[in-house]
Amino acid sequence: MKSPFLILLLALAFGGTALGEEILFCNQVPEENVFLAVGYKKEDQWMSQGWFLARPGRCYQLGNRVEGDVLYYMAYTSSKSQTWGGKQQFCISGKPFLHKLADPASPDCEKLGAQKAGFKDVTIEGFKVTMVYLTPIRGRLLPAVPYSEAEDAKLNLWASEGDPNAQAELKRRIDLEDR
Repeated sequence: MKSPFLILLLALAFGGTALGEEILFCNQVPEENVFLAVGYKKEDQWMSQGWFLARPGRCYQLGNRVEGDVLYYMAYTSSKSQTWGGKQQFCISGKPFLHKLADPASPDCEKLGAQKAGFKDVTIEGFKVTMVYLTPIRGRLLPAVPYSEAEDAKLNLWASEGDPNAQAELKRRIDLEDR
């Protein structure tokens, strides 16, 4: 059953490998940051990692850290008024973390000084771009834009607010112009 609070778009183009080439988490919740943790397999090791920040109206680019066809995630708004998650258990911590897990089916989080949390799965196999839209439970929907698609004026505003992802995208664009 699909969650009414999450719109998942797996689109754009099929890729030739099992690696998701680009994974974006798009925050459509107005005026609230979303903090994100992910669970994934890399080099035959299961990991859980967090916290990544998706600002309102923006998409956090996770990149291609994962191997295989599934990525797990859980997230919450800065007010903690809304959460996203699922049934798969992974370990999380209150501060930024990277936990290596022997068995994601029954993670020993206490041994890591962490706690268990339920993560939702996203199928990523065969897609060059996977976009996960984190939508509000109620109220208006804020259109979210990947940094790579944002207009220069919007990027400049975000960069002036101290957003490192916007600053990096502006630098990338300047570097392209200089070539």
